[in-house]
Amino acid sequence: LERLTIYPARGSPVVTLIIITIGATVAIRALALLAWGSSAQWVPAFSTMELEDLVLNFGGVIVRAQSFWIWGTVAVVLAVLFYFFERTIMGKALRACAVNRRAAQLMGISPSRMSLLSFALAAALGAIGGIVLGPVTRPIYDMGLMLGLRGFVAAIMGGLVSAPGAVMGGIILGVVENIAAGVTNPTYKSVVSFIILIVILLFRPQGIIGGGERGVEE
Repeated sequence: LERLTIYPARGSPVVTLIIITIGATVAIRALALLAWGSSAQWVPAFSTMELEDLVLNFGGVIVRAQSFWIWGTVAVVLAVLFYFFERTIMGKALRACAVNRRAAQLMGISPSRMSLLSFALAAALGAIGGIVLGPVTRPIYDMGLMLGLRGFVAAIMGGLVSAPGAVMGGIILGVVENIAAGVTNPTYKSVVSFIILIVILLFRPQGIIGGGERGVEE
């Protein structure tokens, strides 16, 4: 995807690159529809039947066994990402390109390779997320749109550059959505995400859980 869409247009404005990626997602959803059809798929849970039937109740909040797999995976992924970005040369090079692409290039870092690495890393994280979420979401060909929008809202809440902030933003967003669904109509659950996004962009675009890193404009 990066080599076929982003790399040929690497000199274009950011808005153009965003539009290209949106077009790519439409094409990917169409391919998924052709490959798997329009019906939701069934994915078996990781746990045994006995563990999957286990339901814990914390003050009215019901937690199933698969949720613990999700939380454990998030913890491991966060630890790996922290080590990668803070302790490895490749991770620091990727951060340098995010802060100031031209300065990183002057220091001998290849923005082209870092772009490819970032897409590969995003694909790996998306695959891991799909694997652990599959048993609780009943995957369907177009489910990525709403998950992506919710992930974007969570990332905005975390300041866009903080992985722990994005996780905390996702937790807060999920709690607020479910409370709103319980108080109002469940069909309005998705609307809450967009309301939160608009409010954050209007009043605190740097995020509510951290300002993040600011790069130098080229």
